[in-house]
Amino acid sequence: MIVCVLWLLLSSAAVVQHPTEDVQAKASAPWQKCLQVHAAQLDDGHTDLASLGKILTVVCKSEFEQMIVARGKNLSPDDQKKLRASLESQYAGAGNVAIMRHRLGQKP
Repeated sequence: MIVCVLWLLLSSAAVVQHPTEDVQAKASAPWQKCLQVHAAQLDDGHTDLASLGKILTVVCKSEFEQMIVARGKNLSPDDQKKLRASLESQYAGAGNVAIMRHRLGQKP
C-alpha cells in the first residue's frame, strides 16, 4: 500500500524541464545586446569601469528581467528563486565586462 501511494505521488509530480543551452542563449540575447549597444554609446574611454558598469545595469534592467522570466518559465518556484539569485550575483559585474569588451574591441 505504501509503495502504491509513493508511486502515485512520484508519477503525478510535475516534471521540471530545465532550459536547454539554446533556450538560455535566446533568452540572454536581448540583454547581451543591450549591454553591448549601450557600452559603445556610454564609454568615453576615460570613465572608470565600475561607474559605467553600474549605469549599464540600470539601463538594461528590463532586458535582464525578461531574461530571468524566459529562462525560468518551466522551472519550479524554488528553482526560479535559485536562478534569480544566481543571475543577480553575476548581474553587477556584467556591465563592467561589457565596457571592458568594448574597450578591447576598439584597440587596433
